[in-house]
Amino acid sequence: MTTDTSTARSSDTTSSPSPWTPEILAILAESLNAIVYHSSAAGGDVCATPLGRWIAANPSEALLAATEASQAFLRENFTGPPSSVASNPLHPFHDVAVKFLSDPEPIYRLCRAPEYLAVGIVILELLRSADGSGKYHSTSRHQANVVLIQLYWMQQCTLEEKSAVLHQKISALLNEIKLAGESENDSAAVEHLLLACIISLYYSDLIKANEYLAEAKSHCRHSSLLTGILGKRTRFQEQEYAQLVVELQRAETVPEPASQIGFSNFPVNVALDDDTLLKEAELTKDLPHTLLADHEAAVLLVEGLVSRRKRARTTLQDEEHLAYIQLALHSSNCYAIRSSALFDRSRLEGDKSRRTTRAMQQLEVLMMSFRDTTHDPILRAPFALAVNVPPSWKVEEALGFLLLQNGITNEAINIFTSLELWEDVIECYQRVGQKVKAEDLIMKELAKEETAVMWCRLGDIREDVACYDKAWELSQHRSARSRRDLGRLLLRRQDYQGAADALRQGLDINAIDAGAWFSMGYCQLKLGEFGQAELSLRRCVNLDPDNALAWNNLGSIALRGQDYNKAYRILQDSIKADYDNWNVWDNYQNACLKVKDFEEEIKACYRLLELKGRLNVDSLGLLVAAVIDGVADIHGVSAARLLPKVKELFGAMSVKLTDNSKVWYLYGKLNASELERAADETARKEVLQAVVMKLQRSFRCAVKETDWEREDYSLINTLNVAKELGNYQRLLIAAETDDTEQRSVRSSCRVMLDSVISRVEKSCTNFATGSLAVSEEAASLLTDIRAMRAQL
Repeated sequence: MTTDTSTARSSDTTSSPSPWTPEILAILAESLNAIVYHSSAAGGDVCATPLGRWIAANPSEALLAATEASQAFLRENFTGPPSSVASNPLHPFHDVAVKFLSDPEPIYRLCRAPEYLAVGIVILELLRSADGSGKYHSTSRHQANVVLIQLYWMQQCTLEEKSAVLHQKISALLNEIKLAGESENDSAAVEHLLLACIISLYYSDLIKANEYLAEAKSHCRHSSLLTGILGKRTRFQEQEYAQLVVELQRAETVPEPASQIGFSNFPVNVALDDDTLLKEAELTKDLPHTLLADHEAAVLLVEGLVSRRKRARTTLQDEEHLAYIQLALHSSNCYAIRSSALFDRSRLEGDKSRRTTRAMQQLEVLMMSFRDTTHDPILRAPFALAVNVPPSWKVEEALGFLLLQNGITNEAINIFTSLELWEDVIECYQRVGQKVKAEDLIMKELAKEETAVMWCRLGDIREDVACYDKAWELSQHRSARSRRDLGRLLLRRQDYQGAADALRQGLDINAIDAGAWFSMGYCQLKLGEFGQAELSLRRCVNLDPDNALAWNNLGSIALRGQDYNKAYRILQDSIKADYDNWNVWDNYQNACLKVKDFEEEIKACYRLLELKGRLNVDSLGLLVAAVIDGVADIHGVSAARLLPKVKELFGAMSVKLTDNSKVWYLYGKLNASELERAADETARKEVLQAVVMKLQRSFRCAVKETDWEREDYSLINTLNVAKELGNYQRLLIAAETDDTEQRSVRSSCRVMLDSVISRVEKSCTNFATGSLAVSEEAASLLTDIRAMRAQL
């Protein structure tokens, strides 16, 4: 049986004597303050402090101590159960650790035992400095890098926002490990690769995330296939429908025994108890439940996460992710894998009415599992970071949000207050219209301790520039949040230059804030700085590829610059990020028209009809003209082939836009284009009847408008419709062989023309001069109509 090295390391660490001997504690007490408050000592000669000299002399013991610190912090905050303060030998260093970890942004105030995290990072950073000459064994350096990545990632998890500094440090270490090409067994290699994948996902680097996942999958004996199998999901369902499942495909013919270190059904998987939905889908084909090695089940779970991030969230995306979660739960007893899978499932089910109760119960079970002391904490550690097990407070926060979402506001407030998640508390109070309570709460916290974050929160409530300035000064000009929040306040007040200046200061401190880059790009758009706006929005979508509004604004800039091919490509990405944004589809329709991708334009029109209920009539006119004239499309093929599809589009529009004169007019022109291809006189007559019917609808819609004859645009439009209708009615008179039908059409034409002529003459005649007060174009159309009437 293969053994998971991460678990083995944990076991060895636990069974061996504690590295926190009185000698080491004395060295830490003597050195930490100097290192934290005078960082140059750590960045320069490692022998400048007693701790630096000890690490230089005892690198193996230093690595062991850092690994133990990493495992202890993981246990205290991620896997549980937490230990008492009395059993923490590093607790005397709590304050200096918080100071070290809160530079420049503060860590979560209630995270447990931050001294383990700080000491582990300090030791390994000093060890790396001492190993600058490469005198230590490469394997030890590799292990130190792996543990340091874990520590940096856990530090990131304690922060409210993404840290550019940590991102840079982690990226450098990941590149160094990749270059080193250390050989590891499957389990240890996969654990490191999956953590790298999770980190890349967090920082929105999907390309690297896919690369790390692909490399991790190469260490597995199974591959997964997302497919559909007929089955039933409800108790009263009679007919089977396809259910999304993930099937395992073994890559080797001879199975190897799986490595499973964990607990049976811990944490407990709460069963779905609903009067309609089944606990699980009943499939017509039984799927074999293979117990996978821990590293293979972990790969399966992370594959679901990556798959979900590739596209914007939709119901189908949620179902795909749930299929991966379901298989991971059936395939592993690993505590971390089960915890992560159950947490992800709870978040996905939270907004589903028949599953939200199970989601809340499951989160409560996860909270109790974290505190459970009956299960060995050593067996909880493997793959915890690799499968993105959340910190304990994130589980409680998720429960609070579900309670808030279901209207249980007081319970949500109690949870957020106990966790000191003040922003969430403020949101609760604002939802129930108790903004004053939120402000009182912030003032009480400021009375205890003034921090830049709390001043920013007060600024959010009061919308007061002075609060953000106070936060900026209190942080000694190091709080990116204070500048970002100030920028957004000024942006809402339409002070675009002031907002851009404030946002720029914040981005100089934290350049990986996608939201700040988006706001900066918007301000620059408003200021007319289109080149700078494009750069800012590019930075935004690089950091957050799912930001549909940023993609849309980039597309708008490209359209404004008449770079239509670029706009076309950009807006395709925007649609992937947000399929339900009508503004994106509107821009995309225009881009498709410009690049002559008429088929995509038709799809965009259908989507706009669904989302908005109306379309840009001018763009429709250009599409109709392209089809009638047989313009070559993006592929060099005549657009005339699309006539049936465009007619179907107008059929759909005529149902929703029954009173739009222009739509009916264009619909009639489409029908008229078929006259030349009419096989015989009967077919020609049918086409003419269809054209006349649609133009009559167009005419009735046009004359329904109030005072249509007094506005030049509407007057010209109505006269043009009347002229076209008269022309086609005359053609229909000529095509009719039945005298009664001829008289009927002629009479209808006369009435229509007479009504137009009399209405215009009555409303537009200058009685002083006896002349018509209309534009030349309108006068020319009216002359043609009078001539047509004279011929009838």
